[in-house]
Amino acid sequence: DSVKSVDFSNADSVIISVGANDYLDILVDVFDDYYVKGDTVAELKEKLKADSANVITKLSNVTAATDPAITNITNTVATIKNANADADIYVLDLYNPFESLASDETLGMVSSYAGSVMNTFNTKLGMIDGVEVINVADAFTGKILDLTNFPADISKVTSREDADVHPNDAGHKVIADLIMEKIELPKAEVTTTTPVTTTEATTTTTEATTVTTVTTTLDTTTAATTTTKAGTTTTSATTTTKAATTTTKAKTSNSPATSDKGVGAIAFAG
Repeated sequence: DSVKSVDFSNADSVIISVGANDYLDILVDVFDDYYVKGDTVAELKEKLKADSANVITKLSNVTAATDPAITNITNTVATIKNANADADIYVLDLYNPFESLASDETLGMVSSYAGSVMNTFNTKLGMIDGVEVINVADAFTGKILDLTNFPADISKVTSREDADVHPNDAGHKVIADLIMEKIELPKAEVTTTTPVTTTEATTTTTEATTVTTVTTTLDTTTAATTTTKAGTTTTSATTTTKAATTTTKAKTSNSPATSDKGVGAIAFAG
């Protein structure tokens, strides 16, 4: 019912993580049938060992949770697809949280049953049409004590809370990385505004002074010859008109040029 209340119409991707508690509740109930508050793990193990036939029967009932869980997920996928046929749907598979108990003579049977049930569940999960499985189980195999809150020393467990099978920070990071590898997130729309750059072009006005030299050379030679009967004396009178050099300083004044201010272009990158 909670799934039906969600609006999936605009979803690009939907991630489903369900089923673990369906199994966990049954497994915990098996222990609760024997555990008395204040019991040590050693005392609990003795009770389980003494009634091993019934314990095995109870553990076998864990498999009964598989089909209802798969049906629930299948119906959930159909609901999402009906609301948004284009949405990508991902489902996280399940790891065996009791893997570290495998070598324990008594509690090892819990790990064995849990591992078998998880494998069956994960296989059926991959058969659901329209989903892609994110393989958490393989990533956690052999690393339960590193990636979950489950205690390394089971003898120190004094309550249900002490046996926390949920992922720790490192485990959540592994799961997040697996999800990010699968999902192609839409690129965020980024608008970059380039600042307007105004370059002020400065025109330097230079008052140019042009000196024009006008040179006028006038070389005039007048030869005057005077003849005296008594003798001939020739006097060469040379009249020289000195070359006059007139220097005219022509001052060319340029009117100050108008400064042109360049305007930079505005670039908008959308």
